[in-house]
Amino acid sequence: PERKKDQSKQYFHSFVNVQNGETFLCHKSYNGALLDSGASATVCGEDWMNRFEKTVSGSIEEEPCHQVFRFGDGDPIICTTKEELTNNICGQDIKLWTFVVPCDVPLLLSRTTMAKMGCKIDFEKSKISVFGKTKNLTISDSGHMILQFEGETQFS
Repeated sequence: PERKKDQSKQYFHSFVNVQNGETFLCHKSYNGALLDSGASATVCGEDWMNRFEKTVSGSIEEEPCHQVFRFGDGDPIICTTKEELTNNICGQDIKLWTFVVPCDVPLLLSRTTMAKMGCKIDFEKSKISVFGKTKNLTISDSGHMILQFEGETQFS
């Protein structure tokens, strides 16, 4: 059958120019978490965690686990550790459990975690409300939204 174009609908097109093989998310100094509403759990890569651990004083609580993750159409990745991060977001000190995977990914803040924090994202203005406070988001070169940490945690 012939398709008719619906003139009453407004269409939005966008794209981000990303070069093949670019690994910008972990290697640039984003001192925060990438907002990933599609993530099944809050997760980060070992490299990201190692850099984070160098910026904090005291110990980080660690627990063994067995969780399988898949990023995009890649192979399954087995996670054997989860760690508790202590940080400050929008003036609120928080403790955040994250699975640590043996691959190169930044801290991905899951939808479930964002919901528990009461996050409200304003895509038009690139802002987020967390714990009743509004903050600007950083937009990565790839178009991902990053919630920056506050306080002492700064790494590159």
